[in-house]
Amino acid sequence: MQKNPSYEKGNILIFLLVGILILAATGGAFYLGRQTSPKIKACTMDAKVCSDGSSVGRTGPNCEFAPCPSPLPTSSDETNNWKIYMNSKNLYSFKYPSNFYIDESNTSEDGYVYNRVTIENKTSKDFYDNIKNNTATTLNPDDKETFLMSIVIPPYKENMDLEIAKKQYDVPANKAVDYTIGGFKGFRVINGDTVIVYKGQEYYFQLRNYDNKYANYFDQILSTFKFTQ
Repeated sequence: MQKNPSYEKGNILIFLLVGILILAATGGAFYLGRQTSPKIKACTMDAKVCSDGSSVGRTGPNCEFAPCPSPLPTSSDETNNWKIYMNSKNLYSFKYPSNFYIDESNTSEDGYVYNRVTIENKTSKDFYDNIKNNTATTLNPDDKETFLMSIVIPPYKENMDLEIAKKQYDVPANKAVDYTIGGFKGFRVINGDTVIVYKGQEYYFQLRNYDNKYANYFDQILSTFKFTQ
């Protein structure tokens, strides 16, 4: 049977037309896809330092910095609501709990009169008598409701050097370790007494009696101590 050349040419034209349509449809879809899909932008590698010290980089289609981590909640400083004591004679101040009491007195020891400021949580007559007679250390150690500390300034001023003062306390039974009060270097000995030297004058900070629930008050009070001149 003899093939019809016109028929074969028609089939070829149909196949070519279909192929062209398929290619055109594929190309159009690809072009439309490129036009509608978002363009990916490469972000720079710079970083932003957050308040907590961490850093975040750029991200997202607009290359904006990622949000910093939320800061952890911090507890308020308990001393913010404390009272302020000002000593106009010796030019220093400190803060103390609002329900505690201040007693200013001069105590005699070894023929010298010491200026003493006492912070305590009691006001009984016996309590004050013990302080003024310099026998506060005789308070009952089993009294779990007592807080008593003193700031003592000796009457003599010998242009004392800190290292010399430290050597006087630093013995095997009473080891002295470095300690800072109000930005001034000092030392603390094993019984809790803390000493600083300011302008050649020694200042003693003595903790005599306390209940465990007041254990942090001594260091908290010392952390607020400063000279006013």
